Amino acid sequence: MNDQGGTATPAITTERLSKRYPATGTALAEVSVTVPSGSRTALLGPQRSGKTTLLNLLAGLAAPTSGSFRVTGRIRGIVHPYGFYPWLTGRQNLTMLCRLAGTDAAEADGCLERLRIETVADQRYGTYSLGTKQRLAIAASLLGDPAVLLLDEPSNGLDQAGADLLEEILAERAGQGTTILMTTHHLRDAERGCDHAILLDAGACVYQGTMGGLLARGAEATGDRLERVFLRLTEESTQ
Repeated sequence: MNDQGGTATPAITTERLSKRYPATGTALAEVSVTVPSGSRTALLGPQRSGKTTLLNLLAGLAAPTSGSFRVTGRIRGIVHPYGFYPWLTGRQNLTMLCRLAGTDAAEADGCLERLRIETVADQRYGTYSLGTKQRLAIAASLLGDPAVLLLDEPSNGLDQAGADLLEEILAERAGQGTTILMTTHHLRDAERGCDHAILLDAGACVYQGTMGGLLARGAEATGDRLERVFLRLTEESTQ
């Protein structure tokens, strides 16, 4: 179902994008979606619905089996597992990423401060807690002022203070016109600030459009596939 609710120019488009793995079968099945520029779009779906697969394809970390996609502008993001070196400090990891991206190394210090982890920046990454690792990954995603942020479960491992800081940063970036596509299987994370949504189920797209449209459709007692997936998502969100 499509309920885009506007004519914004897409920052991301996919055309019948598919990914099949020899060992596990189809992870994504002919998904055609658009993400409007400047939107905060939630990529929703129950566990193993294809969310991370789609993000990995868009980030260039995997090749599609068939179909095509286009991302407009410089992209950065969070994907799992993290690509940091455990024997380097947080600051060293970010500084190396700055050099690889051709950006000023001083950005690393600013991003560490923005994520409030400057006090542990000179400790080895391998000693970090999950929450601190997530904050460093968010800091890395901000380097180079990307036009598009691809975030895989960005609130994973964060305490309430970290989640509030993440929301503050995402709202700030959205206000600057950054396009944000974030995966989650928690409706509360999506409702917190996302204006658009894409809902996947078993590798297929069952809804794309406004977040308000999804909430309204999911609440209808129609018994169709969208409502069934929405109810599963609601159940997972409360676990």
